[in-house]
Amino acid sequence: MTDEDNRSKNIEEWLQKNIVDFSDPNSDEALSLITEVKFLKNTLPVQFRSAFNSQYSALSEWIKTKDIVSTLTETEKIQIYESGIDQKNFLKNLKTRHKYLKNLYLITFLASRSDSPKINNIRSLYFFLCLKMVELTDYDSRIETTLDECRFLTSNIREFLVPFLPDITQFESLRHIQDNLIQAQNNDNYTRWLNNSPDTFESEIKRYGSKLLDKNTLFPSNDARNDINERIAQYLYEYILPIDNYFKNDSGITRVTSTPYRVISGPSYYDDTTGNIINDLANISESTSNTDAFEAGERQDNEQESFEQVTIDNPSNYYLDLVKAEGQSNSRRKNAMNQVTDVNTAHEDEIKRLVEYIASKLSNLDFLSIDKEYEYEHEYEEGKFKFDISDQSALYLYMLLLTGIHDIYTSEQLKLGSNGYRYQLTFCPARSHINNDWDKSLCAYKSDKLNKPDRLYVFMPYPLGAMHVEMVESTDDKIRDSIHEKAKEDLRKLNKEFGIRLSINKVRNYLPHYLSQKSTDKALIEVLTNCPVHHLSALPYYNVSQYDLFRCQRDYSQFKIKVLCLGQRS
Repeated sequence: MTDEDNRSKNIEEWLQKNIVDFSDPNSDEALSLITEVKFLKNTLPVQFRSAFNSQYSALSEWIKTKDIVSTLTETEKIQIYESGIDQKNFLKNLKTRHKYLKNLYLITFLASRSDSPKINNIRSLYFFLCLKMVELTDYDSRIETTLDECRFLTSNIREFLVPFLPDITQFESLRHIQDNLIQAQNNDNYTRWLNNSPDTFESEIKRYGSKLLDKNTLFPSNDARNDINERIAQYLYEYILPIDNYFKNDSGITRVTSTPYRVISGPSYYDDTTGNIINDLANISESTSNTDAFEAGERQDNEQESFEQVTIDNPSNYYLDLVKAEGQSNSRRKNAMNQVTDVNTAHEDEIKRLVEYIASKLSNLDFLSIDKEYEYEHEYEEGKFKFDISDQSALYLYMLLLTGIHDIYTSEQLKLGSNGYRYQLTFCPARSHINNDWDKSLCAYKSDKLNKPDRLYVFMPYPLGAMHVEMVESTDDKIRDSIHEKAKEDLRKLNKEFGIRLSINKVRNYLPHYLSQKSTDKALIEVLTNCPVHHLSALPYYNVSQYDLFRCQRDYSQFKIKVLCLGQRS
């Protein structure tokens, strides 16, 4: 198979996975989305088609092969092609099957047609730039961000950016568009906006608020001018990067093919101080050994094969972002030492205040009303379990404090067991996926004498689990985001009231900090918090038992009870 055939196959597989496989086979979703793809294909200005010749051909061939059974009439197909998909109802139906839409970034992009020809031309061009990155491979994160940024143009999230983007029909090449965007980055866009809309300028700036200004910046002021120019430059930067990748014409991650290996991405770490996100990347190579003992065949750690990928919250330019990324990486390594004197580690007095606050909130809820049966509807309305977003915030903070697992509140892994609610650990260092000779069950759980899997769990008291189920049932993605923001707001209030310095990260990281100070085996902490170190040897995790985890949870729970009792005495 030629290189061109491989690249076409990459596009076909990407479209199949992100459109057809995510669509409901019993509905017209797939055909509606393919109709929008046809629109984008035909919308691409003629002068750019030669630059995307292979992508254009691959897309056309893929569309021809999609003979999907549908109930759509020709009139309905024409209406979708001319006016776009009914976004509101389309996404509403998607949410009935998909809890989160983040992975459906291509579908949400296709469902967001604009009434503006300028925006639709931009959507078409950047869709083809994404197809180019699909061909080049290893640009998954950049593709998702690019499609999301284009989708934001069709809503009030980024509509203010449209006047600062070029009308691509006025340019003859991608290089000219790239030059125009770089020049626009360096313009005084604050003054340009003011001159174009003098009567509505102030109200528009206040309308977009934090998207353009830091929360402590006064408007109008010189700081406001700097903030707005900097933010617009950062948003424009997102439209420059895909074009840079086009001209670079290389894979997103350079691979050394002389030795079989995989690049493994670890769990994300979010710094709520800087807003940056860190992912561990490890180059895992397959060891060869003449012995059948896995202990001998396990590759030992090699720090030169481990990397950190830092996603900057507010990117500006490459060199400045590089300095920020190095600082973020160094800060994270220092935090991982769990030093008592580290300012990024919560103090016992701060945890005492937090536990007191959580206890006061949750103790006021009528737990006994959960699952209570009522004969009449009015009795149910009067006696049902009642809570508000501040209660949800308190429970969210407590679950973070209790487990140290960042997604515990939204996870579907938390389920009722025989002795309370339990969260099944999916912990598994990724090196155990290297080939079929390695059993993935090696690290997350073991088998007993009957070869039945003995899975590992984190346990949670029944009242907390029951309240969590009751609260989560009535929430969606937007409300979950609100709960996270409310939790940060509640921490700020606690900080102000008691002169402390708590944050979401400090709350989440207190469990590993406490256990580290008690000289608990680091491997146990990593299993308990579902955070394997992918680039290190997997062997230390092999002998972890449920009893080991029980003991860690017991010691930590007794500590929290002690803290609460001391707080009540004082």
